Amino acid sequence: MYLFFLLIQLVFAHPPDLQQEFYQRQRGKTGTVLVVITPGWEKTHYEKLLETLWQNGFSIWSVTFDLPNQNIEQMQIILQQALATLPEKTSIWAHGLAGTVVAQAVEQNKISPAAMVFTGTPLIARCSQALRSHLGMGGDIQGAEKLLYGSFQPKVVATLWTKNWQNWCDQQLQINLTSMHIPMWFANSGMDHVAPPENTRSMIGESPFVRISPLSFDLSEPNHYGLLQHHRTIWTGTRWLRQTMRRFQ
Repeated sequence: MYLFFLLIQLVFAHPPDLQQEFYQRQRGKTGTVLVVITPGWEKTHYEKLLETLWQNGFSIWSVTFDLPNQNIEQMQIILQQALATLPEKTSIWAHGLAGTVVAQAVEQNKISPAAMVFTGTPLIARCSQALRSHLGMGGDIQGAEKLLYGSFQPKVVATLWTKNWQNWCDQQLQINLTSMHIPMWFANSGMDHVAPPENTRSMIGESPFVRISPLSFDLSEPNHYGLLQHHRTIWTGTRWLRQTMRRFQ
């Protein structure tokens, strides 16, 4: 019965908003990567990541979610559709809460990408006061959005998307990826009020984990938005993904 309803959902779901990046200059020698854009973020915020992946020979696709599709269940259906459309050995790169959606889909065996890179992705719902304030859960903290996103002002998101994360915080949910056999790489920053290292590290087993701090890479410790712009983080994650994808060739 579950498979029947899943089939109905897949048939009537909105088609995934897939876009091929650098389509006139695609290389694709290293493999295919699906970059999952978090609701509330602009694709322009991912330009440094997209450019780095292209320079390293990847065929790059991105998927975004319009307001009707900004909820965990619908996003996971769209991810299923996207991976069914792309080559079999497609990897995923996700940042922030979009990464949490991806991780939950993997934990529940809804998707099985070839490899995954997560930056600033929480797997344990120890929600900071800044995040709770941003989600409208009380404790109005002056400058909460600056703590989360720096100078970046997030776009308006669907009410259901906000409720999804209010429930995530209230129920103190967690996603356990320790038994997953898919190659995964994680990077978190101590200045990230969405996903500090303690909200991720214990849930990933032996998968590679990098804590971005003044003692690592380049003496900087980015916030949640800054992690997506952090050159050494992007470069190191891309190098790991390139080496991992070569095993499948």
